[in-house]
Amino acid sequence: MTTYSQFNHVSGTAGADNLMGGVGFDLLVGGTGDDALDGAGGLNAAIFTGVSGDYDIDIENGVVTVSGADGTDTLRNVQFAVFADGVKPLFEATPFQNGFDEDFYLQSNPDVLAAVQAGQYESGEEHFNLYGQFENRTYQATNGFDAAYYADVYGDVAGNGMAAVAHYEAYGAAEGRSTHLYFDANYYLEVNPDVAATGMDAWTHFDTYGWREGRDPSPFFDVSAYLVSNPDVVESGRNPLIHYINWGQEEGRQAYIDTSWFAIA
Repeated sequence: MTTYSQFNHVSGTAGADNLMGGVGFDLLVGGTGDDALDGAGGLNAAIFTGVSGDYDIDIENGVVTVSGADGTDTLRNVQFAVFADGVKPLFEATPFQNGFDEDFYLQSNPDVLAAVQAGQYESGEEHFNLYGQFENRTYQATNGFDAAYYADVYGDVAGNGMAAVAHYEAYGAAEGRSTHLYFDANYYLEVNPDVAATGMDAWTHFDTYGWREGRDPSPFFDVSAYLVSNPDVVESGRNPLIHYINWGQEEGRQAYIDTSWFAIA
């Protein structure tokens, strides 16, 4: 199992560089010049020295181009761009669900998916209301699971033909794989050994207690910084991570990285 404390720091030169990450977690720093950065597998971030407003960012067909005074970088398999004033996600995070999760239900129940495709039910939710709830089928992802993110970050999942949820339950959980762009149970338990000692599920602890105690869900979201910058979120009493994913990023609010964790402060 690769932990966040075992991340790879890959740096370029003052010229044009081709930087390649590994199968785990990588921080890629191209430096000046026109660079090509490929994070390869796992969750990866590219580091830039200026503030986000000094760069033009274009995303097309999974390829990200970041242009600024220090050059034009082409990014592949990189989920975050980290700037001096905060972090920008390069992969659209799925909003946290508060009700029935159609995609999760269909992925978790291939027999229902086949029935919906055959026209026997209008939706997975119809099946759940008629039968699924009485069969104790789960209708909502837990632990902040984002199936689209999981399949995108871990290419071997799509390659073996398994649904993201099924793969995570069979292998991913034991391998410590990340389940959401902004929440990682592996990271959360690593930096909070007191939580790990309780045996409580990481997401349940974070959502119930952790954010109120200033604990971060991943190194890419600083709970305290977000609340300081958004006093209205404090007044609302909402979980700041859920607020940012579901509303804040659409409103142009800034997320902040834990720079001290990566020793890039």
